[in-house]
Amino acid sequence: MMHTFKAKLVGILAAVILIGCSSAALAATHLVSVDWLAGNLKTSGVVVLDVSDFTKYERQHIPGAARAFGPWRTMNDEFVGYMMPKAPELVRMLRSYGVNNGSFVIIYDEGINAQDTAKSARALWTIEALGHDKVAIPPIQRARDRL
Repeated sequence: MMHTFKAKLVGILAAVILIGCSSAALAATHLVSVDWLAGNLKTSGVVVLDVSDFTKYERQHIPGAARAFGPWRTMNDEFVGYMMPKAPELVRMLRSYGVNNGSFVIIYDEGINAQDTAKSARALWTIEALGHDKVAIPPIQRARDRL
């Protein structure tokens, strides 16, 4: 039952991302190339967040990436899960990762399966829902191999 719910959630998130990136303007702001990322890793204002789990981050991560395990979702007062944490909690969390109002945030995950990709999609959506629109995702497998 829970796996079915998670699969549906991943599908919905993927659809939202695909629909949201359908225009050229949105696609340009939500995706960055590996070359762009490699050339901007040390650029002031660029913050790279690795949303992989702790063990994957410890094994391998993009140089300079913050371990941003979350929480990107939480339960509400009625114990309904997959809710967005309250804004003050998110702001505190993002600040601890080095994100501020002027940051261009790059989010990536392990990138091996749909569950991994759902982590970065959820983090992107959460940051945007908070009102921060300078956020993107790279094609991670190629980025991890080259950086």
